[in-house]
Amino acid sequence: LAGREPGQLKVSPHDIEMRDGLLRQRGTEGALSIAQVVAASKLGTVTATGSFVSEGGLHPETGQGIASDHWHQGAVAAELDLDIRTGKVTVSRLRASVYAGNVVNPVNARMQIVGSIAFGLSQALFEQIIYDNGHVANQNLSEYALAGRVDLPADLQVSLLENPATTAIHGLGETCLPPVSPAIANAIENATGIRCLQLPMTAERLLGLAAGQ
Repeated sequence: LAGREPGQLKVSPHDIEMRDGLLRQRGTEGALSIAQVVAASKLGTVTATGSFVSEGGLHPETGQGIASDHWHQGAVAAELDLDIRTGKVTVSRLRASVYAGNVVNPVNARMQIVGSIAFGLSQALFEQIIYDNGHVANQNLSEYALAGRVDLPADLQVSLLENPATTAIHGLGETCLPPVSPAIANAIENATGIRCLQLPMTAERLLGLAAGQ
């Protein structure tokens, strides 16, 4: 934000405070978000390290306590094509990165993540229950839309991040499912300016949002 010379806020680093996720000069209202500061700095990738320690385990007699102290971390980045005439979204490239602790079976671990991505893609673009006068109108798989093999990105890469300092086995489960929809929504907004906050992000929904801009 500011080095030896005045930086983006044109003030001394000692006069800068961070409050509510914004950086500002003390006693003033003008502020910059952390994202704005990082983008304008052109420093490239910004990294940080930290730690958080929690205790888990159930009491052997009462069964009370915290069953698990595992934190599951996953990140997804997506690149897509959007036909502005039809609203059709095609995810062409996707990168997924998951903390895996100590990987025992790399093939099965990667397959688990690919399954999570397929599940997330299905939620993001296809799956929805349609009601007609209180009755489910698409109650079987011939009418309930799911992502198929052809809907997966042609360029899909998975990274399993291991910790060589531990022998702990970390559950993967659906770790990479939650970030899929936000990644696709962010890519759509970046390409078109359309911010869709409702799933699934169907062609009809996107065209309706575009018409209302």
